Amino acid sequence: MFDPAKEPARTVKALAGGTVALYLPEWAGTSWKIAQPDKALGKPKEETIPGFAGPSTPAHAFTWTINDSLKGQVHKVTVTNTAKGRAPGGDTTFSLTIDVG
Repeated sequence: MFDPAKEPARTVKALAGGTVALYLPEWAGTSWKIAQPDKALGKPKEETIPGFAGPSTPAHAFTWTINDSLKGQVHKVTVTNTAKGRAPGGDTTFSLTIDVG
């Protein structure tokens, strides 16, 4: 997702037994955090990927393993981008809906 401000939500289909990865640009002085973790999905693996949106903008990657027990379920994850000095309520959010087939 190169610009979460232009596309603040996305739905993806995932296969049980697979993985879902979300890559969001991590601009200087900001950080992405999951607002409320989905207990059924579990905690995602998080890492920084350099050079995502140009040489100076890395990506923050969230990767979930989709267990077979989630088949037929839909899960929504909201991720919030915060920055020091940003006014309250001025955070950027992105919602990912995972439809497990």
